[in-house]
Amino acid sequence: TGKSANISVVLLNGWSANVTVTQCGDLTANASCVQSFNITVPNGTAPGIYNVTFNGSWTNPDDTKKSNTTNISITVLPNPRYNITEENVSGIGADGSIKAVGSFTINSVGNSQSENFTFNCTEGFACSNFNTTFSPASVASLAIGSSQIISVVIQIPLNHSAGNFSGTINISSPAGNQSLPLFIKLQNKTNVSVTTDPSNTTVTGVSVSSSVNVSIKTNVTNTGNSSAR
Repeated sequence: TGKSANISVVLLNGWSANVTVTQCGDLTANASCVQSFNITVPNGTAPGIYNVTFNGSWTNPDDTKKSNTTNISITVLPNPRYNITEENVSGIGADGSIKAVGSFTINSVGNSQSENFTFNCTEGFACSNFNTTFSPASVASLAIGSSQIISVVIQIPLNHSAGNFSGTINISSPAGNQSLPLFIKLQNKTNVSVTTDPSNTTVTGVSVSSSVNVSIKTNVTNTGNSSAR
């Protein structure tokens, strides 16, 4: 008879289990003690092979202590994953211009780096009628825990009518595909500023018989978000 038998598990730092020691009591010849261990591999564990040790201990009939040990290997596979911070991309465009209307952020959240991201505008009026590009145009890799901001740049034809337009941005990677709604607003009014250089001047030398020329540079600037026609 093996007296005061028990089963225990030796876990790696940060790992956990539903139980770590099970008391089996006394085990007569050919008797067994069975315990299921549910081991939790913590988030962020890097890919690799990890050893977990199980110990069986008991007291012999002559009161000597005895133990037996066995190891198992747990293989953690690479799991590249990512998420997008924003729920959509929205902004104000301008006809006849190339403009960044918004951005989205890719976050690498797996236990291995995410790779080979590509982006495209796949459907909707904004995708089929406007020229949409991305900066950077692609991302080769994202280290674990890192992020990358992607700017969405829209080229809208001159004299395009005002309104609200939508599309869908697709983010593709071996880690999976995700999509974001795209919303573009074209305004029907703009604003034009007028400045002069100099802003004020003084003229001397004007008389009954003499005139004086004054040189003034005028700058007219469209400061709004649509063309001034």
